[in-house]
Amino acid sequence: MEPDAATAAPSLADWRDPGLRLLNARSGLLLPTLGCGSEARTATYACPFPSNGVPVLTRRIPLTVLVMALIAAAVTVSVTVARPARACAEPVSRILYAQRDGCTSAVWVMNPDGTGATQVSLPYAEIGGTAWAPGQSKIAFSADEGSGSRIYIINTDGTGLTELTDGSSIDTAPSFSPDGSQILFVSGRSGSQELWVMNVDGTSPVQLTSFGSIVYTANYSPDGTRIVFSSLKDGDLEIYVMNADGSGVRRITNRGGNDSEPSWSPDGTRIAWTLETGATANIWMMSPDGTDPGPLVAASCVVHHSPVWSADGSRIAFVAGGGPSTSVRSVNVSDSSDSIELLSVAGSEVFALDWGPVGVDYVPATTTTTSTTIAPVVVPTYTC
Repeated sequence: MEPDAATAAPSLADWRDPGLRLLNARSGLLLPTLGCGSEARTATYACPFPSNGVPVLTRRIPLTVLVMALIAAAVTVSVTVARPARACAEPVSRILYAQRDGCTSAVWVMNPDGTGATQVSLPYAEIGGTAWAPGQSKIAFSADEGSGSRIYIINTDGTGLTELTDGSSIDTAPSFSPDGSQILFVSGRSGSQELWVMNVDGTSPVQLTSFGSIVYTANYSPDGTRIVFSSLKDGDLEIYVMNADGSGVRRITNRGGNDSEPSWSPDGTRIAWTLETGATANIWMMSPDGTDPGPLVAASCVVHHSPVWSADGSRIAFVAGGGPSTSVRSVNVSDSSDSIELLSVAGSEVFALDWGPVGVDYVPATTTTTSTTIAPVVVPTYTC
């Protein structure tokens, strides 16, 4: 059969379109994935790849007719389907983290299965927190270049770096409001390390707490009405909940050890946190009022910390280990025996996790994924 002269031959990449699903390994038949829209589809079918790897196109026919004919004939063919105007790849959430290598740290992202690790920011002396914007369109992070900790916002591809705070004080631990309009952060600008909120462009900062003691990480409830945070307010490191305007502060932990790094579940019904007792740190969960506490990841004389929820609330990612022997793991919140390692980087420390909300297309495992690093323009020199 002669190729349709009006149709340009696709590349091999076109035949690995994420909007297609392999139906039969023997025949190589590809069909459109579900949930990619209801637009009319026209199939373009081809003979097996010739030796030069370029598909030989034939004429266009309705997809349903083509599929029926192919199944009846049981021949070896490939099928590609014209994609609709919007992308068909299933949007999923990715994991954001900081990675320390020697004297510097940088912001990285990876797919939810641990593949595709990609450096987003230049290296800094220290990273003090990371946060996905709703929809995963941007990333906020705090970084110290040796002259004060600043909060930055950056595009997910590493472009558009914007400084939101000037470094005149310690500004760290950013966290977005659910609607993406504001950023919650910890700042020492008032003389003590308190909780503040500002617009997403860095304007109109407002102080929310005045404890005169150290506040650590904080984040909003899914509906944006409350904030959970850890603080030394009462002498011990405990977890508190308050209204989004800073009123109604209430302590929800009261047990031996340090309670920190609270993370609100996407449905608002549970809070995960790190409970540290001596040389042991584990991941626990409780209700937002502090009731029904219990361990999710528990072991003696090991360190598990930095819990963050998947967008659907079914899993929690966390850091296992401390120092240069850390790894990132994921655990099923309904079955703690379902725990898998996602990332382990020899000689590097991973910390400051955030598991983003749905909004960025994830490259399917059937395509080739490689780790990439942004080449720094200027890399500061630090002495350990």
